[in-house]
Amino acid sequence: MGKPDKRLDLGFDATLKLWKDYGLFSLSGMDARLGAGEKDLSMLFTYVAADRYLEKGEKTEYPVPYVLWKKKKGVRLDAGVSYEEALDRTDRVEMQAKPIGTPVSSWQTFEAKTERILDTLRGESI
Repeated sequence: MGKPDKRLDLGFDATLKLWKDYGLFSLSGMDARLGAGEKDLSMLFTYVAADRYLEKGEKTEYPVPYVLWKKKKGVRLDAGVSYEEALDRTDRVEMQAKPIGTPVSSWQTFEAKTERILDTLRGESI
């Protein structure tokens, strides 16, 4: 039958109420225990962050800046490293994200330095 999904050992029980409150957890019984739901922690993080940090009705300004952290080849990076060690073991890329059309359309993510080029290539829809 196999072992239960290891994700259950990563603090899932501690956040179960949040998963349910945001409607992201709908499984029960053995499906829930064996990891049948392929929920991504980034989904929960996004919901909670938006709920706690955005004001209702507040306009979002685009593009949204963020930093992509990439682990360097040949180095170990685990939860026990300090911030300074993480800086030494990673490369960081300034990124941006914005909707391709309206705020509810698909989003495009890109290196910040390429925004003007992408806007030119995208052009106007007819």
